[in-house]
Amino acid sequence: MIDGRDLVFAVRDRRLVDRVSLAVAAGTVTIVVGPNGAGKSTLLRLLAGDLAPTSGRVTLDGTDLARLSPSQLAGRRAVLPQQVALAFPFTVDEVVRLGADAGRRHVLRRSGAGEPGPSEADLVETVLAEVGLPGWGGRLYPQLSGGEQQRVQFARVLAQVHDPVVEGPDGSPLPRLLFLDEPTASLDIRHQIDLLARARRWARGGGAVLAVIHDLNLAAEFADRIVVLSGGTIAAEGPPAATLTDAVVARVFGLSGIVGRLPPPHLPYILPQARL
Repeated sequence: MIDGRDLVFAVRDRRLVDRVSLAVAAGTVTIVVGPNGAGKSTLLRLLAGDLAPTSGRVTLDGTDLARLSPSQLAGRRAVLPQQVALAFPFTVDEVVRLGADAGRRHVLRRSGAGEPGPSEADLVETVLAEVGLPGWGGRLYPQLSGGEQQRVQFARVLAQVHDPVVEGPDGSPLPRLLFLDEPTASLDIRHQIDLLARARRWARGGGAVLAVIHDLNLAAEFADRIVVLSGGTIAAEGPPAATLTDAVVARVFGLSGIVGRLPPPHLPYILPQARL
């Protein structure tokens, strides 16, 4: 689906992303981890088409992102940034409808369904229930807590690409993508798990998820593939058991002896107190 080749993004003389190649396939969850300033959010924005690379190329199904219009991109991928600032007292319903409207402008049919999906009002109610906020449509967004606002924003991107696979103009199935930049940062542990579990179910339906998160334990549990960034380059890439090792964590994060292993399938976990 999304394929970035030899990506470089430089600001003055500093390369925030330095010759990174990364492909994201349908049906999978890819999670990018790394220390602060490693280039994680920049890489996500390059692959989502929000930033143009200094050099290199990003393609979606073989087509350069630069050749796609904003409405075409909106029909194929949704982006949840780290922070969303709203200057007006929108209701929750209005915020979520922004996503629903953007997703319907270009791609209108579910793959194999042969008819349009649910009404916009039904879709808004559905995604609010999926994020644990049923019946919240009339509430004012600025009056919500930070975690509640984050869940509304997640509902917005779900409304934009609710069906992970849709029908293209020629009748062929088109997988869609979710880009999530630190989606769990303001959530309590239950809602962190709920959000990532919902994203994984969406991927299992045929879409692709690329997420940036800091919690290595959540990354180990929910990722099919982990990409470890350090200094703008890929330090490790692969399944959690192969990437979250003592050697990688010590090299990238500067902490030794904090990686443990659960019984088979030997899922790694991080226990910072083990360094003591």
